Amino acid sequence: MKIDKQGYLIQVVDVGQFNTGCHSVNNKGELLYLKMEKVINCNVNEENFIDISKTTASCTGKWVAWCIYCSKINDEILIGLHNEEAKGNVHRYDQHGKFKEEIDGENSLCKPLYMTENYNGDIIVSDAGKRAVIGVKKDKEIFQYKRKSAWKIFPTGVCTDKSGCILVCIYEDNESNIHLLSKNGEFLKKMLRKEDCAFGPCAICIVDDLLYLGQESCQDIQVYEINRESN
Repeated sequence: MKIDKQGYLIQVVDVGQFNTGCHSVNNKGELLYLKMEKVINCNVNEENFIDISKTTASCTGKWVAWCIYCSKINDEILIGLHNEEAKGNVHRYDQHGKFKEEIDGENSLCKPLYMTENYNGDIIVSDAGKRAVIGVKKDKEIFQYKRKSAWKIFPTGVCTDKSGCILVCIYEDNESNIHLLSKNGEFLKKMLRKEDCAFGPCAICIVDDLLYLGQESCQDIQVYEINRESN
């Protein structure tokens, strides 16, 4: 669903059975989403805005797109892919859908589920295969965020704020929460009280100092005001 800032419905799009970051919005407000091996732009007449199979044809094995993100810096399109050999990478396209480059982060990626881009160009990936939040830039891994708990973490929705801090939805030790990380992937704190985590936070974004939170077992979108003066 595409809604405005007041919560009113603008558009409904059926994207199938995806439980990943399969859609994004560019700086023009156009909705882009994954459908099979295609990227669809709801505001462009061409149904197959990007044909991912053409840019993975020369790659080894069968590659499947799992997540998409439209850069707020330059409107470029980032697509996270995974193959049967448990390898992952990110393909970058320009705003018109032309392929630019492949990013593998020193082979550190496995199964990108959600993805975002920081103000400095770092790509932040929630990787289900590595059970980690991974930061990459070009072909260099910047960090991996993991926990030393008895249970491995399962990261899902991820975004960044104006200062470059990373907010990621994490399932850990039978509890879901939002972990606040520095831009270098260092843990700072958990964002939510235990009673706010009952429905399993899994999708997150920040717009104009408002944090929008989608939860796995709840149809409501919770909205929080970000207090810049608090620690």
